[in-house]
Amino acid sequence: MYFCNTFMSLGCMKKLLCVFMLLVVFFVACTGTQKQEEMNTNEGLPVDTQQIVQQDTLTQEEVAEALPARADEVFDDFLFNYCQDSMVQMRRTAFPLPYTKDGEKIRIKRTEWRKEPLFSNMEFYSVLYNSQKDFELDKDTSLNRVRMEYLYLDRQEVKRYCFLRNQKGFWILYKIVEEPFNEQSEPIEFLEFYQKFANDSVFQREHISPKLNFITFDPDDEFRTVEFEIDVDQWFAYQPKLPTTTLTQVNYGQNAAGASDKIVNFRGSTNGFNNTLTFHKKENTWILTNFEDTSE
Repeated sequence: MYFCNTFMSLGCMKKLLCVFMLLVVFFVACTGTQKQEEMNTNEGLPVDTQQIVQQDTLTQEEVAEALPARADEVFDDFLFNYCQDSMVQMRRTAFPLPYTKDGEKIRIKRTEWRKEPLFSNMEFYSVLYNSQKDFELDKDTSLNRVRMEYLYLDRQEVKRYCFLRNQKGFWILYKIVEEPFNEQSEPIEFLEFYQKFANDSVFQREHISPKLNFITFDPDDEFRTVEFEIDVDQWFAYQPKLPTTTLTQVNYGQNAAGASDKIVNFRGSTNGFNNTLTFHKKENTWILTNFEDTSE
């Protein structure tokens, strides 16, 4: 009898073990399928972005259809299309989109999104550089992260639209952040100077080189530029209308702090406007040393 009971107990244990193994296999299979689906959905996105992409993110095929492949080679080409086309925005935004303001985060669903014109409804926008070499960045096809920013000078706050290029080569808006100026991200000292320069004509006059270098197109040959010096009074005759409360910035990776030169380039989004101001830091202040007007 003891032998029979023992034999029956062993039989039951074997059955339980088989059931347990089947459950383990089922669980692993389900988990593997779920992880594979998540990898397919989040393919090409960095770790911090993978966690924000949910089920309302489009497939890679739908994302690719938004723009021709050549529009993703250079960020500026992509950004121009993104500003103009609501369909591109819907397909090149990682919904639900994280939006952080003063440390509080919300997520914008696809159904809640409204077309964001960015700088496309502005007469012109600005980009800040530290050197002439930085001008090459906007044609750099190796860039993977770029921020388009509004710099609110009057309240020292910034609104960042953060874009990345995924492994498929598609540019995507993956988060928006509003926060106070940060010394590691914004050239605060220069921005404070610029605000005074743009708003106070007396202060402006005091911070212009007495021999300001001026570059413009030759009136007799539109394909050639001429360069000569102008005085302060001539600057006031030629100067562009300077933004007084808000600058925009396309941050391709320019270092914000530590440069002795700051170049502010004003570009028309569709009208051919192109003015560039170069400031040089001298004795703890900034002086406008070069003015270029190559508007078409």
